[in-house]
Amino acid sequence: MDWHLKTISRQSHASDHRFVAGDAVISYLLEGEDGEISRADVLRDEGERFSPKGKVLGWWEQVLRDYEDEAEAKRQALRTTEGFFLSLFETADEVAGAGGGDGEGNAAAPGAVDTAAVLKVLLAAALERKRILRPIDPPANDRPQRYFHPASERRFEIPAVELTPEAVLRVREQFGSLI
Repeated sequence: MDWHLKTISRQSHASDHRFVAGDAVISYLLEGEDGEISRADVLRDEGERFSPKGKVLGWWEQVLRDYEDEAEAKRQALRTTEGFFLSLFETADEVAGAGGGDGEGNAAAPGAVDTAAVLKVLLAAALERKRILRPIDPPANDRPQRYFHPASERRFEIPAVELTPEAVLRVREQFGSLI
């Protein structure tokens, strides 16, 4: 299963500015209080003033270009997916320490679907398939999977999450309009 983020909005969520080629844009993936997932795109200059509604699951930055070449458009979509994956760890480190949970140091409720953890597992698998991430250890169900990201020379620990059909479907439903 390939996971690609859908294309950018036509205008900034912080202003009425219509995006054009050359604009530097920050895209935020947000989870609202009701559990709904949304995407907000803003100009880089508006990023500090932008107040997202909901929990920031991840973000990435890109400079808009006109993609006449389909292969270049696919490479950009893969770079966007890679940037989103990396931001999941930056957001977790900045907001909740290295663990999961609600951003205030509290673990996720037993039996609850940890959206960020499921996303990390699914995106890591997709990026491993595209050879952007390299596994460090052989896979095992009882411990986190460790990956190496050669471009940044960083190591990532992906939580050991039981990927039930319900968990994957829930994430797919939430992100269906975004990926």
